[in-house]
Amino acid sequence: MHIRSLFCFLFALVFCFGFAACKAQTPLPSQEEFSLCQDGHELTEVELLPPTCTEDGTAAHLVCSRCGQLFDLSGKRISLEALVLPASHTPDGVWSFDESRHFQTCRVCGEDLSVGAHSFSDGICKVCGAEKEETACKHEGGVATCLEKAICEKCGKPYGRLAAHQKVKTVSDEFLASEATCTRRASYHFSCALCGFLYAETFTAGEPLGHEGIATCLEKAVCTRCKEPFGSLGEHDFSLEIASDETLAAVATCSSGATYYKTCSVCGKIGNETFTVGDATGDHRFAVDYSASDNDSHTLVCELCGARRTNAHVGHSTSCLTPTPCTVCGIHFTPPDAHRFTLENPLPQYLATPATAESPATYYYSCEVCEKAGTKTFSYGDPAD
Repeated sequence: MHIRSLFCFLFALVFCFGFAACKAQTPLPSQEEFSLCQDGHELTEVELLPPTCTEDGTAAHLVCSRCGQLFDLSGKRISLEALVLPASHTPDGVWSFDESRHFQTCRVCGEDLSVGAHSFSDGICKVCGAEKEETACKHEGGVATCLEKAICEKCGKPYGRLAAHQKVKTVSDEFLASEATCTRRASYHFSCALCGFLYAETFTAGEPLGHEGIATCLEKAVCTRCKEPFGSLGEHDFSLEIASDETLAAVATCSSGATYYKTCSVCGKIGNETFTVGDATGDHRFAVDYSASDNDSHTLVCELCGARRTNAHVGHSTSCLTPTPCTVCGIHFTPPDAHRFTLENPLPQYLATPATAESPATYYYSCEVCEKAGTKTFSYGDPAD
């Protein structure tokens, strides 16, 4: 019994230790991560950041914008350390040397690499081919480029270092780093004008593509390329013509039909521009213009369209000495039929036409009551001599 109990205890201990180790190797997601991404991650691609001679780069990858977890481009979860692209130099592959050592040069930054002492055999270094000082040519002349060393004018052999790259900005698809977007200019790698060497460093050129889309008075425009809303709301489209009590601007008048405000075809807002429906009524709304009226007539002005009419006063009186009010305007006047133009007074104030050689003078009849001159005439006297 004692041995069997000890065996069971050891078995249980081993099982628990193994289960704990398994849990440690496969950590469960935190409660926060589970709640954020239980329906799936929201992944955004992060572009490649190339390494330089002195700084590490980062491989292209995916990151969840909710929980921050990292994934490779196939969707497999990955650590931040696995994304690091170590910094590295780019040897030019050509040995340079001086009296005591030889080396290669980084094509990007110019730093000396693979530096070592000469290992001579029969006066020639087995690594770089340099000659011992007592037998070596004192090279001179020639011009080095980033592709070839200078050629010695004495011995005809290459010597020294390669020249630096001729770093230039060239806008070409060959050197494109990232295309232009709606809000960002295109970027290009610097390159060597001579050999086409591509630098990790970039520059921008051109202009952003700009958003494209049409806004309305209710919603901003949505770019047809990036699908993002941009800009401000659009103008109203006051093109809709609806004749209703809500859009009535003015009722029909003597000179025009009823007018209504146009409305926005998108949101229904009432604008300021109007349109006309129907015909004019022809019914003027006259009022007396007393400043243009006198004892003989009155002037009427339409309050709606401004039309003017001048009419004789209307009314009747039995005596020309008692003015009567006009039934239209109220001005007191003496009606023409109240006078009795029967008197023939050949006085100068009634002269209508002077006498001529062929006919006598004519005079206006006058009122027998108030002596006012009428419009009818009579002849008096003889023709003029």
